[in-house]
This record gives sequence, structure tokens and C-alpha cells, in this order.
Amino acid sequence: MAYKTKITWKVFQETNQNSPDYGLTGHLLFNVVKSKAILRDIGGNIDPLYIPFVLNPTIVFFQTLKTCRRFPYIQKVSDGIATHDVSLDVGIHLFEKEICLTVCIDEITLDEKVNLASFQKLENHPEIHKLVIKILSMIVTGSRSSTAISNRPKIYPCLSITSENGQSDLTDKQLVSLLTRHPEPLKNIVDAVLSKNSHHQIDSTYSLVDRQGVLCYIPSTATEEEKNGNKRRFKSCAAAVEFAAAISHELENFSQLSSKFPISKIATFIENADSAVPKSTSAQNLWLLLVKEFYLLSKLKKAQFLYTNIHNKMAQNKIHKVLIVTVAKPESTAVIDIFTDEAGNPMQYVDVDGNLYGSFGVINNFEVMHCISEMGSGGLGGSQETVRKAIEALQPKFVIMVGIAFGINEEKQKVGDVLVSKQLVTYELQRVGKQKIILRGDKPHASTSLLRRLEYADLSLEKKQYCVEIGPMLSGEKLIDNKKYKEKLISLAPEAIGGEMEGAGLYVACQNNHVDWVIIKAICDWADGDKGENKEENQKLAARNATNFLLSALKLKIAA
Repeated sequence: MAYKTKITWKVFQETNQNSPDYGLTGHLLFNVVKSKAILRDIGGNIDPLYIPFVLNPTIVFFQTLKTCRRFPYIQKVSDGIATHDVSLDVGIHLFEKEICLTVCIDEITLDEKVNLASFQKLENHPEIHKLVIKILSMIVTGSRSSTAISNRPKIYPCLSITSENGQSDLTDKQLVSLLTRHPEPLKNIVDAVLSKNSHHQIDSTYSLVDRQGVLCYIPSTATEEEKNGNKRRFKSCAAAVEFAAAISHELENFSQLSSKFPISKIATFIENADSAVPKSTSAQNLWLLLVKEFYLLSKLKKAQFLYTNIHNKMAQNKIHKVLIVTVAKPESTAVIDIFTDEAGNPMQYVDVDGNLYGSFGVINNFEVMHCISEMGSGGLGGSQETVRKAIEALQPKFVIMVGIAFGINEEKQKVGDVLVSKQLVTYELQRVGKQKIILRGDKPHASTSLLRRLEYADLSLEKKQYCVEIGPMLSGEKLIDNKKYKEKLISLAPEAIGGEMEGAGLYVACQNNHVDWVIIKAICDWADGDKGENKEENQKLAARNATNFLLSALKLKIAA
């Protein structure tokens, strides 16, 4: 006597604040797409209000697992009596913060003496369990070398059993025992489980669900039509349990979710099953049962309460997005190092329309982003086009260029002093007459609100290793390293405190999009053709001073 058995495990693990944002970035290990497949599996033409990402493993992923073969694998499993070669497949869904691995073993035949309760425990299959932990650790960390996770995953077994003709059928008590994992459930428990599942039953087969998992059973007397229908419902029940469990875990950890979590859409699923699952009464009833089983309504109410409080607090302390723009490598390195240390987390990468940006998270009510421009203002990679694209993609409130500049007066200034652009003096557009040259370019003013913050930051800093000077800053396309040419520019703009190359492009992009801007650059040389042997050290010092000054300005505490 034997049973045909198919098992699927739904394995949940939470990501953390250091996990890659797979929804925004490309990744070496996975190709990431949105997919409605889970909703189609549930059935009932379910409304696609909340759709997970699908992480499709790359060849690098499989190489990390020491194989170039893609799923499914042929895996040996033991049922305690015999060893079977089974087809093992793994699918990966990523919800807001929750990973769900769907680990499937194809249908196999088990002797009736096999302990099915033991067989359905993933932990009793060491090789599969080890593989699952490895995959979860790779997803959580984004690292090929990771092999462990800090928290035990939550596992929902989904078991399908078929009794063949002439075979004794499993009793209701045995079925409920397998579902609930109670070795000897009392009659009232058996009756309660069967009763709550009765509303989505269709024929003589069983489709039982609760917050422990799924059990589908086909008795020996079932017709072929009933068998096929139950196998479809097994897939539907497993998908529905995954969806309900994912929402349950997300709501339990609502305070850790991003502001993008679609709580209003989730509320529709939980509160209005008839509209969320409009075209199947049995799928509707199944979903209503899972809403009760996972206590989704009470968890939703708690999350909505938190949501209201969070948004009230955000209204009082509004988060503004700041875009930091750098050009030279020492500038970018300084920004990434200093803001990563301040945030306490690695910089995340954000891909918008093929353009990569950095994100440091929220620092003192500022969501801090970063982009890199090529040298100069013009060209496809110059500051004007780079900043324009970044403003369009990220919608920042402020754009701040940070980096290195040349100084004007070695007697009054020193390497490392920080220069802030009160206005720009663009020098490329000139009128060259017989007697003199007149600058005819724009002299735009930087944002008054940003300048006030920077002035207060300067006043608040004690024992700083650099001076801060606010004034007009020269900006043009030329990399100036010639003393005579610099002196010529100074004669045209004697009020200038220093000079740089990308500010003009930044100002145009910001002005066209009505975005506040300012430039903060520290002195690394004197543009006199004599940068000297300390060039790299001076550039690093200047870049770090400018970045630290910006950070101090962003961290100013504002009274409530």
C-alpha cells in the first residue's frame, strides 16, 4: 500500500536594512522582474493591487552553489524507509521586506508506513534545508560568500496526498493531524478545522488550510475530474497561504517598512474580499478564511495606526530629499565614506532609467542621495545634463555640489579652507574689446535658505581645522593650471573667492527645474601650475573638509 505525495514548502525570511534593494537595482545574482503569477495561481481574477518581485537566479548564482545547472535539481531524499531521487525546484518571491522561497518536490510514491508528519518537516531533509539556508543568506546579504542567517525562517508545509484505488483512505483525524501538526487532535479540533474549510470545498476531495500550511487529499474513490481539480486547488491554496503569510509578516513589521509600502492597497485585500477576488466564490471563501487565520484585520488596524502616527510626525518634521553631486574620485570617495559612517549602513544603489545613483537613507530629516558627473558643465556626461536627469529621476528639494576648487589668495587662504558659492561668476561668455575684456555671463545667486543654513553651520562649529568663506565663485569649462590666466580672471572678477568647473551646468539644470542649489568646495591648489608633490593629499583633505562641512549643516537641530 502506498500514497502518491507532493510537497511544497513556503519558506519566509525577512530582509534587513543592509539587504540590497532588489526592486531598484540590478544585481549579479538575480534578474528581477514583477510578476502576477502568484495572483493567477490563487484564482478568482484577483485584483493586482500588490505584486511581489520575482528573483530569477543568474548563472553566477548557480556557480556559487557549485553547479552550472539551473533548477530543477535531482535530489536524494529519505522517507525513513527508502531513499528517493526527486525533482527539486526553487522559486523566489520578494515582497516589501519578506523573501518567500517556494521549494517543491515532485510527486513521489511513499509506503503507507512512512511517517508523513515527519516527512513534511523541511528540517528532516538536511541537504535541502542546507540549500535553502544558503539561498536565503545570499538574498539577505546580496553576497555570494554568505552561508548563514541570523533568524530561523518560518516554514509553511503544503502537502498533497493521493490514495490509490483499493487503498484504505486517511481519516479526518489523520488529515487534521497532518495539517495542524497535533499528533492526536481532539474531535472538537477536527470538527472545527473541517467546518472552517467547508465553504471552499467543491467535491469529495479535501483542500484544507490554516495558518500552519496546506493539506490537500484525494481519496481512493475520487474521479479523474475530481483528482485534476484538487491538484489545481492545491496550487491555488499554496499560493494563497504564501500571499496571506507575506502580508501578515509585513504588517507585523510595519514600523520597519519604507514609506512606499502600499498599505491602502493591502487594506483592500483584507477588508473587501468580494472586490479583491471578484470572480470565484471558492477563491473568495478561501481568502476570507486566511484573513481570519492570520489575524490580518487586527494586524492591519495596528499598522494603520502606526501609519497615521508616522505620517503625522513626518508632517511635523518633513523629510526633504537632498542630492549631492560630485565629479572627481576624491570627491566621491569622501562623500561615500563620510555619509556611510554617519548613516551607519552601506550606501545603496538606485537604478532609474539606466542611470545609477547612491542612497544613504535619512539623516536628520534629509533623505540623502548622490550622483556623479563628468568634468565640466557641457556634454552628455557633464554637470548640466547629469543634474537634469537626476532631478527628473529623484525629484530632490535641494541640489548641492561638493568637492575641490582652486583658491585665489595664498596669503589669506590655505589648502583645505571651504568655499561656499553665494553666487557664481561664469567666465566663458566674454566681450573682448580693444582696451579690455568684460565678462558677460550669468552671475546667479545660490539658494538663500541653503546659504542661511550653511552660515549657521559655520557659526556652530568649534575648533574646526578649516575656515569657511562665502562669496562669489568663478565657474567655467577650463581646467586652470596657469598663474597668468588665473590672475587675468581675478582681474575680471576681483570679488571671487575661488574657482571650479561644473557649477554653471548645475545652476542651469536647477534653475530650469526650480530646485534650490549651492556649491561647497574646498581649496586643493592655487591654479598656478605648481600643484606640487602633495597633490593627492591636498585633494583628499579638501574633499573631506567640504563634505564634513555639508554634513554638519544637514545635522543642525531645528526646534519643533
